[in-house]
Amino acid sequence: MSAQHMEANYDPMLEPFALALELPTELFAQAETPDSVTDMEMPVVQVYNVVSSIYLGHTMEIKLMGAEIVEAKYDAKRIDAAQMSLRDPQSEALVYANGTMICYGAKSEWQAQLAALRHVRTIQRYNFTAKCLDFKIESVTGTCQLPFSIQLDNLSKAYPDVISYEPEVHPALVYYMADPKVSFTIYKTGKVFINDAKEEQDLHKAFESIYPILKNYRIP
Repeated sequence: MSAQHMEANYDPMLEPFALALELPTELFAQAETPDSVTDMEMPVVQVYNVVSSIYLGHTMEIKLMGAEIVEAKYDAKRIDAAQMSLRDPQSEALVYANGTMICYGAKSEWQAQLAALRHVRTIQRYNFTAKCLDFKIESVTGTCQLPFSIQLDNLSKAYPDVISYEPEVHPALVYYMADPKVSFTIYKTGKVFINDAKEEQDLHKAFESIYPILKNYRIP
């Protein structure tokens, strides 16, 4: 999913490889602007969502899973996959008929791996054959709140080659970074999402690179 489509009402079930978020409205609240932005420490990026994938070893009877597994449901009108929920660590999973399972909602890479294993154990508990093979982190999403608001118009004009900004379509600006390869969804309020990172450390590296640029386009 492209970062342009990331909205407060985004439905994670429609695009399972997406950020798999349903963003609470408080994430977009206006931050208080300090007296001296220059002296403020750089905000800390928090991991918001880790998307991972595994192979269960063979094809799966997803309709039957939805009927027999308490923690699962199947709604072909919504998505052609069995949808599963896990409380600890809190996460969701989509199981496809080809044996692929996509997990999302974990707040760290180790939580993502633990969640995948526990989803598999849940499937096994209901006498479905499943293995946890080829675990892979697909993407990591982070978020932070800047201590200032952003002049999106001026920022987009200064970096037209790496920015997509259509305010009449979506209020956020999207900034594409090549190294590390991530995209930023930036709101006027100073709310920032870092998307498509391959590992957690890329979130921090990318934000350290863009933060000086964002400070130059803060709203006084």
